[in-house]
Amino acid sequence: MTGTAAKFIALLAAALAVAMVLTSAKAGGTGRAESVHTMSTFEPGSTNYEVTDAFARLVSKYAPGIEVDLEATEALPEAMVRLADGKLDYSAVVWTLVDAMSKGSHPFDRFPDAAEKSTNLRGIFYFPTGVPHLLTLEDEGIRSFRDLRGKRIFVGPANGTGTRFFTDLILEYAGLQAGTDYELAELTFTQAYDQFLDGSLDGVFYFGSAPRDQVKIASIARKVRVVGFTQSDLRSNPELVRKLSGPGFRVGCIPTHFYGPNQINDEPQCYHQIGLGIATHEEMPDDVVYAATKAFWENIDEFYEREEWENLGGTVIQNPFRDQVKLENALIGMNVPLHPGAARYYREKGLLIPADLVPDH
Repeated sequence: MTGTAAKFIALLAAALAVAMVLTSAKAGGTGRAESVHTMSTFEPGSTNYEVTDAFARLVSKYAPGIEVDLEATEALPEAMVRLADGKLDYSAVVWTLVDAMSKGSHPFDRFPDAAEKSTNLRGIFYFPTGVPHLLTLEDEGIRSFRDLRGKRIFVGPANGTGTRFFTDLILEYAGLQAGTDYELAELTFTQAYDQFLDGSLDGVFYFGSAPRDQVKIASIARKVRVVGFTQSDLRSNPELVRKLSGPGFRVGCIPTHFYGPNQINDEPQCYHQIGLGIATHEEMPDDVVYAATKAFWENIDEFYEREEWENLGGTVIQNPFRDQVKLENALIGMNVPLHPGAARYYREKGLLIPADLVPDH
């Protein structure tokens, strides 16, 4: 890389860091409201963040007297336990993890009372993740999971929900053991993408619905490759399809030019796509959750319009959430009772609430 290119990337990265701080700081309203609530999310740039940030912004702006403040500080299992315990008011949740939480199994085996607390969770709505995938630099020579031997990669925070899934996937389909055959970088998402940007990390599992800005910068200066499963892999391996499309999952694919002209892939690369949701706890007042749910859905166009993205070919692409975060899909995959305040709004809008989601009061 030339000195000029390196300076260009450094300047872009610095500007991005400032922008991300300012974006995060503006999640709530401009003044303190009568009712202030906390919401956990991931770091800026992830699908989780895009939706929770939109929820916080729209509720703070349109629900009278209510403000939602984001806390982008913790892994999802911890957030789900804190939410169930009433120490958070809202959080993103993975519906498939609710079952693990109710049994006290991994990754909730670190929390002795997780199973008991899980009964306090109440749903608000569903949304999907982007398609998680492994992104590498082309000059690292990583064309399949088998090529990860001796490499240093990031698959998520040490206690994150995706870390074990991806290390198991690599073990099953490449026979490589994390910590022995390749190094797992223990970083935050922001640190990982910064290290990928400067070339000190060989690959990152990315979790967003659109290219994250640090990754965009890397793919402007260097050629990148998405490493995953092809349609041929899926057709020849029914067990792989079952693994990628189990309860709460579905198969999703990354197109060949997701990262623009510097992406070196001849065909789409496929992984699993996970169903998430926004949830609260049973002690949240019905009128507050009703107002929050209404503020979000009745102003959702503002989120759609704000989050139009430009891909690396210079073309503005439609916000993928237009087809994914929709009122008619609000109850998909949910496996906890609806909060009564959310249920009231959905009944007003004519949605049929499945019997197993009907609130118990």
